[in-house]
Amino acid sequence: MTEHYDVAVIGLGVMGAATLSTLARQGVHAIGLDRFSPPHTRGSSHGQTRMVRVAYAESPVYAPMARRSIHLWRELERRTGTALLTQSGVLYGGPPEGRFMQGVHTAAQRHNIPLMDAPTGSALRHGITLPDDWPAVLEREGGYVLAEEAVQAFLLDAVAHGALVHNDNPSAPPRRNARGFVLKTGSAPVHAEKIIVTAGPWTAHMLPVLAPLLCLQRRVLHWFADPKNCLGEASGFHPFGIETAQNGFLYGFPALDGTGVKVAQHIMDDPLATPDALQPIGTTADMAHIDPLVETHLPLLGGRKAMAACIYTMSPDEHFIIDEVPGQSGIYVGAGFSGHGFKFAPLIGEALAAMAMEQGCDFPYRFFALGRFAT
Repeated sequence: MTEHYDVAVIGLGVMGAATLSTLARQGVHAIGLDRFSPPHTRGSSHGQTRMVRVAYAESPVYAPMARRSIHLWRELERRTGTALLTQSGVLYGGPPEGRFMQGVHTAAQRHNIPLMDAPTGSALRHGITLPDDWPAVLEREGGYVLAEEAVQAFLLDAVAHGALVHNDNPSAPPRRNARGFVLKTGSAPVHAEKIIVTAGPWTAHMLPVLAPLLCLQRRVLHWFADPKNCLGEASGFHPFGIETAQNGFLYGFPALDGTGVKVAQHIMDDPLATPDALQPIGTTADMAHIDPLVETHLPLLGGRKAMAACIYTMSPDEHFIIDEVPGQSGIYVGAGFSGHGFKFAPLIGEALAAMAMEQGCDFPYRFFALGRFAT
């Protein structure tokens, strides 16, 4: 006899894992499906750390979401006995006329987020070199989340509350039947009343109607040595985000557990045709992109220790897509997280579960709805 589920979650990166955890804790009969064995290195939910920012430059709508997410991260830690979130503070810097620093201050003023000025000398003591006329501020509420550990914690939490996890991803989009939907997998078909797609770079494969709104970008993470042992948290080195002179964005994290200082670029152009085309190993071209920025802004770093690639799934406006799929009642999607969604995962999981189960949730659904792209 085929088992039917209330909800099937397709894709178990951090968004899908968080959604499955929320559903399971509500007593929903749910199954999570993934192509690989999460946490894995093929999508967008790996690479050691993800930054948590509250004074959010992209839009002030994100600051309340970040604070709510921090609360939910702490709840996940308590439920699973796992240390995931470190509120170490985040250092922001950039040209005074740049959109990033202006956006940081707008969010801080609107939501009473304390910012501490970090004059040039202070910024240097934090291991980051900025031009004398560039402002730098320290936000104490932010920090970072451990990436792979977060995915694992959500999945363990989901299973502990009765969810099933199968590494048997659907090979085709959902097909409607008399009781909801059927998903054709490599083994037995999965039947569910409702579907939530959180498949990251594979979203367009599962939901072709969204393909025109999603594009893929390859990003490379770099880890550098800390030869003077001065770029760890104990030395006052914070996670940081810098808008560069070339309108780019450089970000990074303190050295953790001997792995080195992680540094990456958020804004660049390295498109992917499909997720399977990802070149996971860094190249000399990847080094050439970031090395001049590292030499300029992080002169205390030593040699490169490692590189790894991940995938950004970009929406046209770089804000998230959280909605029911048009013309496909009962199918919901979380996609287009554009390289800055990870920190909101517990809140987005809560929002997607509430949407699918037709419950209330304090979440700005309208801001992230697909209707904003209508012409």
